[in-house]
Amino acid sequence: MNTIYRYNLSFLFFLVSVFCLSAEYNVALKKMGDVRIMSFNVRYMNAKDTGNTHWSKRLPRIVKMIEDFQPDILGLQEAKKKQINQLMAKLPNKYTWFGKSRSAIPLANEEHNPIIYNADTVKLLFHGTYGLNDTFTVGKNVEKEYEAARMIGVGKAKIQVGTKVTYRVPRIFTVGKFQVKKGGALVTYINTHLTLASNEARKKQIGYIFSFLQKKYSKSPNELVMIGGDFNMSIKQVNPSIEGRFINTRDFAQQKSESKKTFVSWIHGQDVQHGEKVGRTIDFIVSNGKKPIKQHAVIQRTMKSPSGKELEMSLSDHRPLFVDVQMK
Repeated sequence: MNTIYRYNLSFLFFLVSVFCLSAEYNVALKKMGDVRIMSFNVRYMNAKDTGNTHWSKRLPRIVKMIEDFQPDILGLQEAKKKQINQLMAKLPNKYTWFGKSRSAIPLANEEHNPIIYNADTVKLLFHGTYGLNDTFTVGKNVEKEYEAARMIGVGKAKIQVGTKVTYRVPRIFTVGKFQVKKGGALVTYINTHLTLASNEARKKQIGYIFSFLQKKYSKSPNELVMIGGDFNMSIKQVNPSIEGRFINTRDFAQQKSESKKTFVSWIHGQDVQHGEKVGRTIDFIVSNGKKPIKQHAVIQRTMKSPSGKELEMSLSDHRPLFVDVQMK
């Protein structure tokens, strides 16, 4: 980045802070159902993120977002233990969490898929963290997670090089079974972060979660089960993977946000329309369809620039999303 551009960008942030008196969300805060379930890839803490994208700058914005939207159940992805501890220290005491890291091996970066929940509104009945394959045990090294074709980029195209490559970064899912204190309904939420390797590998991982639900988890006929997280694939790839078993909640929501892009360019103070143009939808919450979905929303927090443009306040390189569910 050249010096002039860096100066102009810094000056823009200064103007935003001076002239933008209040930030606004793209959706109303009021809950439309009995339970609000949220998913959010917070982006792991690392030294490469500087300025307004540094974790220390983003943390207060994330805390504010959670306090504003008051999720009953919140699944995070890419959260390191230090990030979780710092976040929980700033949230109201009614919030607590559970979940284990995906592994102690260096490539895994000690990332968690934690579930945070509001103990005033839901009661935790059961929880666990599991590997997304047969060979991986949480907390131990994994011999191999999956195999996929080795690909390299050539311009806009990708070509296969050699035959197979083995990836050694384990993936996990965290599951919690809750009872809604108002009314007593049961809801199970699974929080995960699927692999980047290939769509075939991701389909296998979704299949493994379904296998877990069928073989190791007993549930009542009317119990709501939802799976959320960073799926690392498009809706065109997600829908065939869940067809006949689960539904994409956005497709069946009675009300939904105009925005649906969840993975956006990593620029604090960018034009909202730019984020929509270059963004992709790879974060989802899917459901077994047992309860009506009142609302599905992808959250944007914006401020007006002096020229009237909407500028987005980055919480992460992903936007949070939530669903409101009618449990009665």
